[in-house]
Amino acid sequence: MAVIGNSGLNLTYDHDHLGDDVATIDALISGKHEYSAKLKAAKNPMVIVGADAVSDEMGGDLLNKVQQMCQAYNANYNLLHSKAGQVGALDLGYNGSNQADLSECKVIFNLGADEAKFTKQEGQKVVYIGTHGDNGAKDADIILPAAAYTEKHATYVNSEGRAQQTRPAVHPPGAARVDWQIVRALSEVFSEVADIEATLPYDSLDEIRERIDNYNPAVVNYDVCNANPYVPQEVAKSDNSAVGKISVALPSSQLTRIS
Repeated sequence: MAVIGNSGLNLTYDHDHLGDDVATIDALISGKHEYSAKLKAAKNPMVIVGADAVSDEMGGDLLNKVQQMCQAYNANYNLLHSKAGQVGALDLGYNGSNQADLSECKVIFNLGADEAKFTKQEGQKVVYIGTHGDNGAKDADIILPAAAYTEKHATYVNSEGRAQQTRPAVHPPGAARVDWQIVRALSEVFSEVADIEATLPYDSLDEIRERIDNYNPAVVNYDVCNANPYVPQEVAKSDNSAVGKISVALPSSQLTRIS
């Protein structure tokens, strides 16, 4: 086990500290680092990139180097996220929004996001769909209670990219409803009020999952950890079907673990 990142971390396991800068990764890519021989000899090498390592403007460049390193040693890599639900949202194409993106919105639907740093602006209306009276519900003008994970059939993607299911142990209490049913009902009401056809074409859980399967089959390929191969950027540009460079950002407290 080896680590590239801040030294002196209490990781609770034995490890070799290889360095704390990008030059260490460059040396591994070129095969000139003293640890290169161990990686070459490894049967199933894996690189784990911590979420903090992709949080600033240089993150995309660093992650690209990590991918090159993985290619050099035929290694898999995993981006370890720290926020619940983030992996599944990214798999479905959701992109994060900051305060500036939301400031001009008149109506905001908050789908249970209680950790987001969002400040409600004057004149904005916020509709909260969630399970707890947490931070996200405090600024809401309308609260639509949703079923908790113990009260519904649901799909979750864990930090390693493995899709998992939950099944209801109890019924939702009171007026709470399953999330997709709330959104489906809202689309129907919106269609009537706005006099346009905007009703979502989903009437059952099976139809929802069929749509997800069409969009990204990995999200409903339950209990399977899907591996995505690294494809060099120049190859991705010439082949639209290729997986190209992932552009995300890396921090001062970066932590890259190699095992």
